[in-house]
Amino acid sequence: MGLLSSASAEDRLGKFLAEVKPAELVPGSDHLGPPEGRPPLATAYAGSRAIGSVWLNSDWTDAAGY
Repeated sequence: MGLLSSASAEDRLGKFLAEVKPAELVPGSDHLGPPEGRPPLATAYAGSRAIGSVWLNSDWTDAAGY
Protein backbone atom coordinates (compact mmCIF):
# COMPACT_ATOMS: atom_id res chain seq x y z
CA MET A 1 0.00 0.00 0.00
CA GLY A 2 1.54 3.33 -1.01
CA LEU A 3 1.53 6.61 0.86
CA LEU A 4 -0.74 9.36 -0.33
CA SER A 5 0.92 12.41 -1.75
CA SER A 6 1.21 15.24 0.75
CA ALA A 7 -1.22 17.36 -1.29
CA SER A 8 -3.95 14.71 -1.34
CA ALA A 9 -3.48 13.94 2.37
CA GLU A 10 -3.75 17.66 3.19
CA ASP A 11 -6.89 17.84 1.05
CA ARG A 12 -8.50 14.90 2.91
CA LEU A 13 -7.69 16.44 6.30
CA GLY A 14 -8.86 19.87 5.13
CA LYS A 15 -12.21 18.47 3.95
CA PHE A 16 -12.72 16.73 7.29
CA LEU A 17 -11.82 19.84 9.30
CA ALA A 18 -14.26 21.98 7.30
CA GLU A 19 -17.13 19.86 8.65
CA VAL A 20 -16.40 19.93 12.39
CA LYS A 21 -16.07 22.56 15.09
CA PRO A 22 -12.54 22.87 16.50
CA ALA A 23 -13.71 22.27 20.09
CA GLU A 24 -15.24 18.93 19.02
CA LEU A 25 -11.72 17.71 18.30
CA VAL A 26 -9.65 19.60 20.88
CA PRO A 27 -11.65 20.84 23.87
CA GLY A 28 -11.10 24.56 24.46
CA SER A 29 -9.90 25.29 20.93
CA ASP A 30 -11.54 28.08 18.95
CA HIS A 31 -9.82 27.62 15.59
CA LEU A 32 -7.50 25.34 13.65
CA GLY A 33 -4.49 26.22 11.55
CA PRO A 34 -4.09 24.88 8.02
CA PRO A 35 -2.89 21.30 7.53
CA GLU A 36 0.91 21.27 7.25
CA GLY A 37 3.66 18.69 7.00
CA ARG A 38 3.78 15.07 5.95
CA PRO A 39 1.62 13.43 7.13
CA PRO A 40 -0.38 16.62 7.61
CA LEU A 41 -1.25 18.02 11.04
CA ALA A 42 -3.47 20.98 11.87
CA THR A 43 -2.62 22.93 15.02
CA ALA A 44 -5.53 23.69 17.36
CA TYR A 45 -5.54 27.12 19.01
CA ALA A 46 -7.24 28.84 21.93
CA GLY A 47 -6.78 32.45 20.90
CA SER A 48 -3.13 32.69 19.84
CA ARG A 49 -1.97 29.79 22.05
CA ALA A 50 -1.41 26.37 20.44
CA ILE A 51 -3.12 23.75 22.59
CA GLY A 52 -3.12 20.61 20.44
CA SER A 53 -2.88 18.96 17.05
CA VAL A 54 -5.37 17.25 14.77
CA TRP A 55 -4.59 14.58 12.18
CA LEU A 56 -6.20 11.67 10.40
CA ASN A 57 -5.14 8.37 11.93
CA SER A 58 -5.28 6.78 8.48
CA ASP A 59 -2.46 9.09 7.31
CA TRP A 60 -0.13 7.57 9.95
CA THR A 61 -0.96 3.88 9.97
CA ASP A 62 -3.31 1.31 8.52
CA ALA A 63 -6.36 1.61 10.70
CA ALA A 64 -9.27 -0.76 11.05
CA GLY A 65 -12.38 1.35 11.63
CA TYR A 66 -14.36 1.07 14.84
